[in-house]
Amino acid sequence: MRPSSTARRYAEAAFAVAQEDNTVALWLRQLQHATDLLKSDPAVAQYFKDPAISADEKLQAVDVLFTGYHPTVANLLRELISRHRFHLLPTIASEFAQLERTSRGVVDAYVTVARAPTAQEETAIAQQLATSTRHEVELHINVDPALLAVSWCASATSSTMPALPPGSSFCDNNLPSSPAGAAHQKGNQGWR
Repeated sequence: MRPSSTARRYAEAAFAVAQEDNTVALWLRQLQHATDLLKSDPAVAQYFKDPAISADEKLQAVDVLFTGYHPTVANLLRELISRHRFHLLPTIASEFAQLERTSRGVVDAYVTVARAPTAQEETAIAQQLATSTRHEVELHINVDPALLAVSWCASATSSTMPALPPGSSFCDNNLPSSPAGAAHQKGNQGWR
């Protein structure tokens, strides 16, 4: 999902301030802490969403809940409250983190595999991607067992398979011998 352009603009402005002040790591920690607090305590999140609570009360709550925050981070939180945009904080924090990774030359790599890789395999994948992209890689693994079925269908040939029933094609999802068919037949009454 694409972040809101408003959240992105806030993140970019915050990142520019943090770079100027050489406080990027501090901003990153404090934005993440504030986001974690909102996610972990529904009462706090609801407090800031409640339209019956005045902006002044919410501003006072920022001073209590986020004591010790860097003044510019606290100012961002106050600004979000005064403009009724505090709900954007998690997206702003996420965008800020992405800007920080980009500034360090880190790229996100989303890899889909048929089975969970071992730690050694993950390291090898990350190293290969880092070599080919010439960037540090932050690896995001998605396991999709259905890839095995696709691989099985793609690697076999009709000369290695027994004769198929008339009207059937190799890797037909209705064939019981096909792993793809087995994956797609869950919940059906039986094979046809």
